[in-house]
This record gives sequence, C-alpha cells and structure tokens, in this order.
Amino acid sequence: MLADETPVASPDDSGQSGAITPDVIPDLASLEPFDEDLTATGEREDLERWLPLVPGIPSLKQYAAQFEQLDEYFLTQDLSGEDLQLWRAIREVIMQRLTGVYDDILPLTDIILQDLFHFLVRHERLRGLRQGRLRKAVPLTFLGRSEDYYYTYAGDHDLPVAIVSIPQSRLHSVWNWLAIPHEVGHHAVNHFPGYEDEIKSSLIEALRQVPARFTERRDAFEFDDAKLLAHIWFFWLDEVIADLFGILYTGPAQVMARQDDFGWWQRGSPLPINGAILGSHLEGAGRHPAAYVRSFFQCDTLRALGLHPWADRLEQRWQERWGVHEEISFYDDLASADEVPLACISVTSLREVYAALLPRLIEQPFVALGNNRLLDLITYDADDHERVERIARCLLGGVCAFGRKDRARHILAASRLAYEIAPSQARQIHVAATLAIQACREWLK
Repeated sequence: MLADETPVASPDDSGQSGAITPDVIPDLASLEPFDEDLTATGEREDLERWLPLVPGIPSLKQYAAQFEQLDEYFLTQDLSGEDLQLWRAIREVIMQRLTGVYDDILPLTDIILQDLFHFLVRHERLRGLRQGRLRKAVPLTFLGRSEDYYYTYAGDHDLPVAIVSIPQSRLHSVWNWLAIPHEVGHHAVNHFPGYEDEIKSSLIEALRQVPARFTERRDAFEFDDAKLLAHIWFFWLDEVIADLFGILYTGPAQVMARQDDFGWWQRGSPLPINGAILGSHLEGAGRHPAAYVRSFFQCDTLRALGLHPWADRLEQRWQERWGVHEEISFYDDLASADEVPLACISVTSLREVYAALLPRLIEQPFVALGNNRLLDLITYDADDHERVERIARCLLGGVCAFGRKDRARHILAASRLAYEIAPSQARQIHVAATLAIQACREWLK
C-alpha cells in the first residue's frame, strides 16, 4: 500500500455484513431527527468558521468583541427561520468586508446607519434606561442580493449587532440611501423592550375615535367593520412607524424619496396604486400600506412638524402623478388589479385614524423610552431644515464646506433636495455628499 492511500473498510471490518436490500430502508420520519441534528451542526460549524475571521478584517477589527458575543447569542438559538436568515446576513457582512470589493461604499452607509442609530439609543435622555447591549450594539450595512429594496434584520433587542441590507441598484446615488433612516425605525421598535406594545395601545385608542367606513366587503373574515379596520392597521403599523422615524430624521426629503420608491415598486406590481393585500392565504393583511394613502400619512407627519408648505406641495405632486382616489381597495393574495376587491374603505377614514394616532406617537411619553416623548429624542425642526437647505446649496455648488453640527442625516436629506433641483448634476451631488458623509465619522466616536 502506498503511503498516501487510505484503507477502505470492508463490510466485515465495519461489523455490517450481507446485502443491502429495499426492506432495510427505514421510514422517512425516522430519519428526520438525524437530518435536523446534522443540519443544525452544519450551521454551527459555519458560524465557527466565519467568526474567527473578524479580527483580521481592518473595518471589523474594532468590533471583534461584539462578534464574539454573536457566538454566545446563536448558541441559544436553533439557527432556523429568522435567526438563520440573520446569521446569513451577518456572514455576508463579513464576506463583503473580507474581499474589500465594496470598501468605497460600505464605510459610507455604515456611517449613516451608525450616526442615526446612536443618535437615538445614546441620547442623553436615555442614559439611565436599561437597554442591555443596546448602547454598545454595532449597526452595520451590507449589499443584499435584491436589486430594489432595503431590508432590516432587527433580531432580538439584546443582539450585539444591528444589520441593514442595501439594494445593489442604489449604490451610486446618496439620495437613494434615504431608506436607511426608515430601517433605523424598524430597529428602534425592536430594540426598546415594551415599545411596540405601547405603540399598539396607542393605535387601539386612536381606532376607538374613528368610525370604520368600509364601502364594500366580500371578505370571509368573521369581523365587524371596526375589527377589520383594526386588523388591517395592526399589520400596517410597523411600516407606518418606520416611515415616521424616517421623517423625524430627514424631513421632506424622506417623503420625496418614498414617493420615488413607491413609483419604482408600482411598475412591477399587479395592484393599482390604491390597492393593498387583504389575503385569505396569509394570516391577514399585507404589511405595507397601500402606497397611495401611505404618502398622505407621510405628508400629514410633515404638517405635524410645522412643515405645511412642503406637505402641501408633496401631496399635490403625488396626486398629479397618480390621480385622485377616494378609497383603498383590498385584494386577495397575489391578486391582479382586474379581480374584484375583497373590501374597500375610504381614504378619509384611514387618514382620520392616522390623525388620531400621530399625536400619541410623537407627543406622549412612552415608558419604554424612559418616559420621554419621541419628539424629545429625535425631530426635524426649522433649524434642521435650514441646515439641510444650506448643505443642498453647497452640494449644488460642488463645495464641501459644512458646519460643525452638520450630521449625516442632514447631508442625506440635502442630497435629495439638491438632486430634485438639478438632476443633471447628479454625479457632482453624489461625489460631494460622499465626501461630506466621510467627515461625519467624528460623530461616531
């Protein structure tokens, strides 16, 4: 036998003898626990293969301690479902930084995410709040496989990292990164224990003030109109709150960006602009509100912040693009617009719910936020908007002279204003904005 040959055991060597016949093949059910164990072992081995790479990656080295905590976190999870998707996203974070292919983009999107995230969770009003690992959590971005949407891997509020996926089609235009503040909103709801429950209580109180004005119903749900309206809003709530956070960070620019995104999504949607999902196959309604009324919610938020002229113009622009619709139609799962809707409700009724909900969300103290109002923690006021307009003028002039208190959120918002004013200067605006965002790294210290 050659030195590098490995002996192969015969049936007699292994203790198994005789021919293998069909009658010795076991039931599939008896193999399932073995297969599940092997799969779980494989995922754990994958985790242990990638995490040791972190200290050797310059952009991740400073976060090595938090990545070590991931090992502890995933030891308590079964690495299936959402936790498995979360791990695969973290693995992509490591891989993309290991290759260095996106070293020109990821540091910039990281700065924006970290600035917005820490602006909230490290606020001086929250200093005494018990937040677990929240204050030390590391927010990181990566380029997801999707070409057209952002995604948040919020995970558990005790997770040492917060991950946001950036669509690959949005790499080279800073103003298209305005979805990041929206994604931070998802993280805020998930990272403050009890906050989501308090928000839902606010919604229940708001719904009690507004009659449910369904004009048609053909659904099979055994709900009265009031309960059906609550059912829809509970599914919509997470996205509506994320939109609210996005506006509190970046003002009118957030609404401009979302209107653009809604048009982008609409081109590939089988539903009309005033359509939404009320499925019989899903557990309930779709989680994204009908784009048509969602833009109105956002404009109403601008009015609540005192930005009436901007709200009026953006609402007018929205109606000029998509027309005037009096009601929202709800369709079955994966339905096309030529099908008969399961239910219809007036736009007025939905806006009335939001009008009753919004003051509760921004002006009332929340226990989960240390008995602070959301407006005490983040807001977009006249000073912020003046700052954004000044920066927009700088970007249009190709100038990178910014003030000491100019933060990433201001530059992000300004890039949208500048682009809308002069889309032909898109490249110049993008380059100037990226240089400005790099200077915001000092806020992360």
